[in-house]
Amino acid sequence: MDVPRSAHPLILADSQLAERASSLVPAVAFRNAISTDGILLTTTQLIVGPAAATEYFESQRSSSMTWVPRDARVAASGDLGFTIGDAVTTSRGPTGAAGQRFTKYLTVWRRESGKWRIVATGGNDRPSPVGD
Repeated sequence: MDVPRSAHPLILADSQLAERASSLVPAVAFRNAISTDGILLTTTQLIVGPAAATEYFESQRSSSMTWVPRDARVAASGDLGFTIGDAVTTSRGPTGAAGQRFTKYLTVWRRESGKWRIVATGGNDRPSPVGD
C-alpha cells in the first residue's frame, strides 16, 4: 500500500514503538508513547494514561507483542493521524504451552510538543496468516 509521504514520520513512530516494545518491555514502551489522556482498548475497562498503561502491561508479563504498521494517514493540520497494522501476541497458558493471537490494530496519534503520542489504540482478531 502506498503510504502518503506526510505519513512516513507516523509509520516510523509506530515502528519504533514496536521495536521498543519487543526489545524492552511493552510497559516501558507504552508509558513513554501514550498521551496523558491516551486510551488502550484492550479490556472491557478503558485504560487511560501512562500510569494505567504501565500497570496493564506489567500485569501481562507472561506475554509478548510484535506488530508491523501497514498504512498511515495524517490530517491536513499535521497534528493528528492514524496507523493500521498487523499484530501478534504470544503468551503461555496454564500448561506452559505457547499460544498466539493474531490481530489487526488501529492507533490514533496526536503530535504533542514535536512527538507523536498515542491517543487511542485497539485491535480485533484476525485469522492466522499461515497459509496466506
